[in-house]
Amino acid sequence: MILQSKQAQEAVRLFNEGYHCSQAVNMAYGASQMDAEKFNLLCTHIENKYSSGNICGAVKGGLDVLYNYVKDKFDTIEKLPCSHVVFDKFFDAFLNYQGSLNCNELSSKFIDRNELRELSITTGQRVRKCSVFVYFSAQIASEILLEEKALSSR
Repeated sequence: MILQSKQAQEAVRLFNEGYHCSQAVNMAYGASQMDAEKFNLLCTHIENKYSSGNICGAVKGGLDVLYNYVKDKFDTIEKLPCSHVVFDKFFDAFLNYQGSLNCNELSSKFIDRNELRELSITTGQRVRKCSVFVYFSAQIASEILLEEKALSSR
């Protein structure tokens, strides 16, 4: 990972204040949530390619952030490619760090106390188990957005 994003730190803070996983990631970016039709379309893609149901809320929040980045590039939902490169980069990175996109699988995943302690030191906040997923989702979205903006400015 590159430098810690302010959004990742803010997402953990919001999550620890009581917001749900997806809300915390969304709010850290000031992103609006996708409507149900678009989200269901993306979930179908996710489930076909990456997972089997019950998508993690932190993943949903990251998808909302990235959707806000790509949505203006497509006039209709039919033209929104669910396999758009930013979504695939996000899924691949999250899977690489956490091993699943499924909430139940992630919730039962053993997280090393040292990993929680390190995240607590990094963010300067007390962290709960799902804080790790919120943090990684927001951080990965930041990295992808930075990379995409750099590519589009060439």
